[in-house]
Amino acid sequence: MLNPDLNLHGAANERLDLAVTRNFAADFRPELFALLRPLHLAHLVEELWAPLCAGGNTLTTVALEERPWPPKGVGARRLRGFCTALVIDKRQAILTPQVLAADQQSNLGLAAALTQLLCAELAEQGIVTAGLWVNRASAVLSPLLRGVGFEAGEMRVVSDGCEFVLYSVATDVLLERLDIAQARLGDLLALKVTPAAIGKLAYYHLGLQAGIAAYWAGQGGLAEIYPGLIDWAALPPASITGTAGPPLPREQDQPIFGS
Repeated sequence: MLNPDLNLHGAANERLDLAVTRNFAADFRPELFALLRPLHLAHLVEELWAPLCAGGNTLTTVALEERPWPPKGVGARRLRGFCTALVIDKRQAILTPQVLAADQQSNLGLAAALTQLLCAELAEQGIVTAGLWVNRASAVLSPLLRGVGFEAGEMRVVSDGCEFVLYSVATDVLLERLDIAQARLGDLLALKVTPAAIGKLAYYHLGLQAGIAAYWAGQGGLAEIYPGLIDWAALPPASITGTAGPPLPREQDQPIFGS
């Protein structure tokens, strides 16, 4: 009989160190390539993460596994997952769903820990609201996000011929709705939470992974959600407004910094 205190990723998660960085692409460039390559997303290092971190105000929570010996050299430090927020003003950030290593896709404890740590770091910076870009035509992610406290706002962005609406939530409300507001990081990594909380985490995190999958596959027009990585200063004024902006020219269809 299986030990109910064990979970598939529990032992591996015990070896992880969690940290926060403001210059993710520079601090963890080799590790980022190594994580994204098996996911067939290595091109995003140069196309998305490097320019984003160089030109935007970002916070990224990372999960690292360090090799006991030898302590240096190729593979000494492995990135298991990360979650990024782009700070757009003094009180709001736009999220990109967590990206987990190819062998960690069902690691809910890791995804929850990264989310909780990111929300805590945002709160320390006085940033109380987090948002996600949601396809206006979404019939899956829209109700999912409303169920954990997100609400549709007035901001819009047009890309890939689709209109995306900014859904926002207070970070403390999100953690409460996911039943992890009071959980310790160690308990989250071990997934020592209630069955109800596990269900909510699966609903939220696996939903986000599925919702952004079309974007990662290069089909932004079919994505339920977009990465929260927008160079606000570079966007045409009509692209973010209370109503839909005009379709972007073909050469601009791919959003700046992956948004």
